[in-house]
Amino acid sequence: MTLRRATTIQFREKRAAFLCLVPALLLYMVFVLVPQILNLTYSFTDYDGFDPAFSFVGIDNFTKAIGNDPDLLQALGNTLVFSIFSLVIGLV
Repeated sequence: MTLRRATTIQFREKRAAFLCLVPALLLYMVFVLVPQILNLTYSFTDYDGFDPAFSFVGIDNFTKAIGNDPDLLQALGNTLVFSIFSLVIGLV
């Protein structure tokens, strides 16, 4: 086999592998990446899901959620206790 023929075969194999990956990559982008990017974008706005108009509010949404929720520390403590017990039980 000549060097040119080997290069052509390698190119065809790489192209076939790439063409097999394209549908999976497109599905990943549509169902994972785009929703994550939109979610991150909406978290910094006052978007409510119904009104198409929204404005940028920065980290105000996060400060409201963390600063005004009295049950947040209780929920975080419960999660920590549950995680520790699950880890211990899983290791035993």
